[in-house]
Amino acid sequence: MIEWLISIDEKLLLAINGWQGGFLDGFFLFVTNKHNWLPLYLFLILFMWWERGWKKMLLFSVASILVVATADLVSVHLFKEVFQRLRPCHQEHLMGLVNTIGGKCGGQYGFVSSHASNHFALGIWFAFVFKTNFNFPRCPFIVWAFLIALSRVYLGVHFPGDVIVGGLVGAFIGGIYFGVFKKLGWV
Repeated sequence: MIEWLISIDEKLLLAINGWQGGFLDGFFLFVTNKHNWLPLYLFLILFMWWERGWKKMLLFSVASILVVATADLVSVHLFKEVFQRLRPCHQEHLMGLVNTIGGKCGGQYGFVSSHASNHFALGIWFAFVFKTNFNFPRCPFIVWAFLIALSRVYLGVHFPGDVIVGGLVGAFIGGIYFGVFKKLGWV
């Protein structure tokens, strides 16, 4: 059963990584770079301050940091260090088959994707906070997290299973934080 899942994971990776070409390379390199999203985070913080005041803005900012820190710690210490599954770009039998676009492979282990975990945690957190406070649609935040997760497979640094499980872990963490903060009346 495990061999079958690994085989499917590798075939999906090679298919998605095989889409490569001009526009998509640049698009996914942009999407995957966490620094490119700093203006979005700043906008959301300023929007929260503008609409709800500095106390809600501060609470939202601290909670967002806690959400991503938790997702990051869980993805690294409870998954990567435990399962120690090599990234596709570190697997000898895939060398020459996987094109690592951008030339960066990342750390040795890839299960689960911290990019996927962190951004799905934030995506779910943002989706529920902004839906609850401003009736903002949830979909853009979910699509944003999905594109970041997909970029990791396209760029050849994660298997699809790495980003799927990472996304589920992150979504769970983002949902838990929202549930707790809502119960406490903080969102």
